[in-house]
Order: sequence, then C-alpha cells, then structure tokens
Amino acid sequence: MGFQKQSKIIFHISIILLFVLNLFTNQTSLFADDDVILVPENTSKRVLVPKSSVSTNWKENNDFDDSTWQLCSGNPGGIGYEKNSGYEGFISLDVGNDMHNDGGDPNSSCLIRIKFDVNSTDLENAKFMMLTMSYDDGFAAYLNGTKIASANTPNTLEWNSSSQGQHEHNGGSIFNVSTYMDKIVDGENLLAIHGLNTGTSSSDFLINAELSVGSQLYGDFTSSNLPIIMINTNGQQIVDDPRITADMGIIYNGSGKRNNITDPFNHYDGKIGIELRGASSQGFPKKPYRIETIDEDGENNNVSLFGMPEENDWVLQNPYYDKSLIRNILAYRISTNMGHYASRTQPVEVFLNDDYQGVYVFMEKIKRDKNRVDIAKLKEEDIAGEDLTGGYIIKVDKFDGQGNLSWSGKNVSYLYHYPKPADIQPEQKEYIKNYITNFEEIMQTDHFDDSAIGYPKYIDFESLIDFFIINEVTRNVDGYRISTYMYKDRDDNGGKLKFGPAWDFNLSLGVSNWDGNKTSGWNLDYLIEHTAHEYTPPFWWAVITESDDFKTELYNRWTQLRKSALNKDVIEDFMDHMAATLNEAQVRNFERWGQNANYNNEIQYIKDWLADRIQWMDDTIDGYQAVSVEYSEQENNPSRFCLQQNYPNPFNPSTQIQYSISSPVHVTLSVYNVLGQHVKTLVDQPINTALNQIEWDGTNENGLIVPNGVYFYRMNSTFGMNSKKMLFIR
Repeated sequence: MGFQKQSKIIFHISIILLFVLNLFTNQTSLFADDDVILVPENTSKRVLVPKSSVSTNWKENNDFDDSTWQLCSGNPGGIGYEKNSGYEGFISLDVGNDMHNDGGDPNSSCLIRIKFDVNSTDLENAKFMMLTMSYDDGFAAYLNGTKIASANTPNTLEWNSSSQGQHEHNGGSIFNVSTYMDKIVDGENLLAIHGLNTGTSSSDFLINAELSVGSQLYGDFTSSNLPIIMINTNGQQIVDDPRITADMGIIYNGSGKRNNITDPFNHYDGKIGIELRGASSQGFPKKPYRIETIDEDGENNNVSLFGMPEENDWVLQNPYYDKSLIRNILAYRISTNMGHYASRTQPVEVFLNDDYQGVYVFMEKIKRDKNRVDIAKLKEEDIAGEDLTGGYIIKVDKFDGQGNLSWSGKNVSYLYHYPKPADIQPEQKEYIKNYITNFEEIMQTDHFDDSAIGYPKYIDFESLIDFFIINEVTRNVDGYRISTYMYKDRDDNGGKLKFGPAWDFNLSLGVSNWDGNKTSGWNLDYLIEHTAHEYTPPFWWAVITESDDFKTELYNRWTQLRKSALNKDVIEDFMDHMAATLNEAQVRNFERWGQNANYNNEIQYIKDWLADRIQWMDDTIDGYQAVSVEYSEQENNPSRFCLQQNYPNPFNPSTQIQYSISSPVHVTLSVYNVLGQHVKTLVDQPINTALNQIEWDGTNENGLIVPNGVYFYRMNSTFGMNSKKMLFIR
C-alpha cells in the first residue's frame, strides 16, 4: 500500500526500533521451551503472481504441480517488494515486476505454497498452535485446504483480489490457530497463503509466515496478582482512527487474589472499540490505546470495571519511558487527595492477539459524567440564556486540525473536548470562545487582578492554585502547555473556569528531559523561557503567578497540603504499596520490551527526587508569607528603595516610570518580557535624588518597537533588594 510521507518516516523508525528489539529483547515466550517450529520463516516456498484463474488445488493438494512457480529460499524468507524504503530487510524474493503497475499485467494477489513434514514426535507435547504472519496488507492462510486465519480479505476471494484494508507490518501478527491442530497429518503437509495488496499502485508488499506448536500457550506465564486483559482484534490492525471492533476478556478474581491465565473471563467478556491514542507515545514499541466497551450492536455498553463507576470510555496507558510504571498513578492519587477528581487507575497485564504486552495502566478517560467531570450536560438545543453557559471542557494542547478555539500567543491553542467538535453548536462555540477571549483581554490590562472585572471574575482561583501545585511539585514538563484541561459549569452552579483534571504525568517526577530532573526552580518559568518556539504555556500564567494575591494564596494552600496530600509519609506509603503490587509483573514487563531497569532503584529515585523538590518548594514558598507587605513600607529604611508606578498603563507609545530612594544607591532598572527575556536596561547608575522618573518609549536595546503585550520592569540596588511591577502595551 502507499504511505503518506510523515507516516512512512514514523514507520521506518519503528522498523529500526523493532529490529533492535528483536536482536536484544528476551521477550516473554508464547510457548514453553519444548515448542516446535513446524514452518520457519526462512523455509523454501513456491510463489506465483497469477495472470489468470488458478485451480483451487493449489491450496488443497500437496501433489499440485508448482514446479514452474518461482522459488523463494533462505533468509530472511519474505516475499514482496519495496518501491521506496522500509521492507528491503525482510524480502528474499522480489515480486515487484509482477505486482506493481510499473510492470506488465500487474496483479494485487500473490499465491504461496509451503510444504513441510511433521512426525509424531513433533506433536508429542503439542497443545497449542500459533501462526505468526508478517503481512502488508492482507492474507488468507490454509492448512491442508482448510482456512485457518485471514485478515483484510474480501467476502469472495478471487485470483486477482485486492485487500479490503491496509496493514503496515511492524512486527509479526500472531494468530491462535490451535483449533485446527487436527488438520495436521503425520508426514507431508501444506501451508498455503493467498497474499493481498491494496492495489497495483501500492508502493510496497510483504508476506511471510511461521507456524509453531507448543505445550504452553504463554510459556512461563501462568498467573498474576494483577488483572489480566486479553484483546483479540481478529486479524485487524489497530490504527489511530477509526476504531476497530475487537473482543476483550478480563480475568480478575478480586483484590488480593491470583488471576490464572486458564480462568474464565469473569470480569468482562465482550466487544470493544479500540484505537491508538496519544501523540508522541504512539512512537513507542509499547502502544497506548483508547477503548470503548460496546454491545453486540456496537452501541455504548456502560460497565463498572475494577470498582470504577459505570462508563464506556477507557484508556490503556502505556508506561514505557516511565520505568517506575507509576508516575501517572501517583500524580492522580496526589490530585485526588487534594480534593479534586482525577482518573481512577488500575495496573493490569495485557495480551494483544495472544502476544504479551506487559504492564499497562487501565484508567478512566476524561469526559463529562456525574462520576468524572461533574458539570451540566450541554444539549444541542442549549443555545441561549443560562443553558448556554455550561458545561464545557476544553484543553490547551497540540493543535489536532479540528476544534480550535482561538490563538492566545505563539503556538498556543484551545481545543474542544466537550462537546465534541462534531457536536458543538455555533452558538456554543461562540460563547466559550468569547469567554476565554474576554479573559485573555483583561489579562493584558492593568486591571487584570481587579476583583470585579479581572481574572477573579473568570477563573476559579482555588483550582488554579492546586493545578499549579500538582504541576510544580511533580515538575511535569508537559504541564500548562499540553494536555491541560479546563472546564466550565453553568453560571447558576459557579460558572467560573476551573483547572483540571490532572492528566498526562508520564514525563514528570524527575524525568531528565526539559530539565525535568532538576529539583530547584519553577517549572513554569523554565517552560515559558524554553518553549517559546512550540507549545508554550499561555501568557496569562506568568501574569497571575507574579501577583501578590497568588503568592499569598499559594503560601496558605501549600502549608495546608504539606500536612495532608503532600505529606512525605502519605506519599511514600502509597508508593511502597504500588511498588509491592507491581514487583512481580515489572520483571515480565521489562523482559518483554528489552529494558534494563532496577525497579527498586526506580522507586527510590522518585522518593529522593520528590523529597528534594518539596524541600525547595518549602524554602521558596516560605518567603511568600510576607508578600503582602507593600514596598512603600521600605521607604523609611535608609538602605531601601521603592519602585512606585508607571503611567499611563496600558501605554502607547510611551510610559513614565517613577521610583524613589531614601539614601544614595546604585540602581539598575530593566524591562523583561513574559518569557523572562531581557528587553532593555533603562537605568544602571548611582542615584542620589529621592524621587526619580524615567521614560520608556517601548523600544528594545536595538531601538526596535517591541510587540504589544505584557512586560515587567524590575529595579535592583547594591543592597540586593528588588522591586518588580507589570506594565502593558497596546
């Protein structure tokens, strides 16, 4: 099939990663040590790209004459072609001249015959049989004339059929064909494969197979202290969109009880819709999934899983980069202990098409629900009056091509989450867009903190403080700027914009990129300064967090939380509980993905890092206790100075900045933008007079006019004290 350029690049990277993993990974085996490979990938095969109809004997009869068919032999054993790059390392027989339309009389079908011998000792301990297929894009496999597996095949399979869907090869797809073991005979057998491409213009094609038998389907894996989730896609590939229908079974015998692989699906046994989720996390070999529990008719099936309230939308989060396996679990628990809704979680072990996938975190998807984000249900007809005012869930995130509300700065976008972009009405779009726009506009004035018209009118200040704390104490490198949720209920139920729920903390708690391993410094300041080029926090975070009200409330709330949700013993007790719960499964998980990890060290690292981080925040926030003291009180101190005011504010084209001193000092007065970048130094000299004034014409050091927006001016003296205020240009 043909690939888009971007997906092709990602796919090639995935192939390289998988190749490296195959070389070095000791994966959890599907079979025990006594498994027997009946048909290896590099076995000899006879291949035909037909030019006309072929007798069905080709897939049924060992004696069928295939002597004129092409021979494929040796490593790696695959049959196919590659017009760009990606599959070359898998192909032994190139059939591009017969299948691609740059040759003569091309065909999308390719027929393969594999003869293999079996004796009684091969099957002596066999209880299970697995077919591992490498394919792009579809196939039907026959064992001695009986179809045992297929994917993307049309209802009627002809000699020149094409596949009915696309499938990129990114590792062998495993099909449990144990029910067909009785089709194997003592002596010569035939595995026949009808390979299918999407069309003759496709840029690539690949088919290869391995058939194995063994005594244990899952090798040494017999039971777990975690719930076991089994997903069967019935030969379909899971893609980003749309969801495919699959089967899911969950083995869960209750808290503290063993779950055996041979137990029935006693917790869930039914249909699901499943698709890939996430952005960068899709690039990991261990994929993330979004799941919807559905009934046989494809309708929503609200169920209670692992004690969570009934719903139908769920997430299987893939801790891959996070070798503690608990960063999301821990962050959500802290947020819950702070008094906010956060997704409930349950660590599980997952099998996908009988292939062990390791430890996942089963969790609730963020959505409007009385047991999740409990806000008013916004109906299609709610387009005026009180009904129009709520509820809404929006998020600051990477722009996904749909649902964009507005731009509030470079690479900052608001996306609809509820109602969905496809469901939200024009009046509802306009309302929530205007609400946010009005909030942003007031944040660009000197009235931004006015109790009647400033941010207190628009946002829930308590939730903002807590959202700041959870993203700072964990130093979440995606905080504020990606996966940041906000929601608004109707005006008759509060109606202000609230921050949360907390989401996506896999890159937090000491993860080393974006300075995430540092325990000192504000995470917000770092992100504002270093992400101006892409996905930066909205500008108003810098404005609010510089206000005296914010610092005073932050001190009060932090002091309270240090006795409860952020108490060291509370956090470490929970971490110890989760580490003990995962101690067995983490071994299998890291073996599966070829990762070197000392699990106890991973957990201890977070404990040590978090202790240092909290200590830095203790020391820093303690200084906010007296933040309400006005600078004017310093005027009577002979070694102090005061930055008084600027006018007009907002200004255009210039402003007057006044400052006073009570004794001669060396003064530096500089202007900075919201990213903390130096714009211009206005004063840098000894000052002797008590009252002073300087004019700023809105230009930088190079004499160029700076953009409209929010700026800070800071004054420092030789005594080391500083005074800081905001000004606005429009």
